Amino acid sequence: MAGRPAPEVPDHVLRAAHWNAAHAGLAGTLLDPVRGVARPAWDLVGELVAAVTPVLARHGDLAGTHDGLQRLRRTGTGAERQRRILGRTGDVPATLTELARLTVS
Repeated sequence: MAGRPAPEVPDHVLRAAHWNAAHAGLAGTLLDPVRGVARPAWDLVGELVAAVTPVLARHGDLAGTHDGLQRLRRTGTGAERQRRILGRTGDVPATLTELARLTVS
């Protein structure tokens, strides 16, 4: 919100929101600091990108941002990929091996 100060959010709410974000990731909900309610993470990401699009474009980062977000929607976050591989293999060493292979590909 241009020209408006950031909303005041109590420390205990920020700690709870941080914990929730760390556990739910982009598949879950995040605290909307403006409305003070939990909302789907991807909705908030979309609104944030829309708000900063002029700056991203001015600095040549808009296409990369869109590409990165599309990749995250398609393949999931690193944590989601790790859980998916572990669920398939059922084995931590096999999961680490596959993640290492994906990292260098």
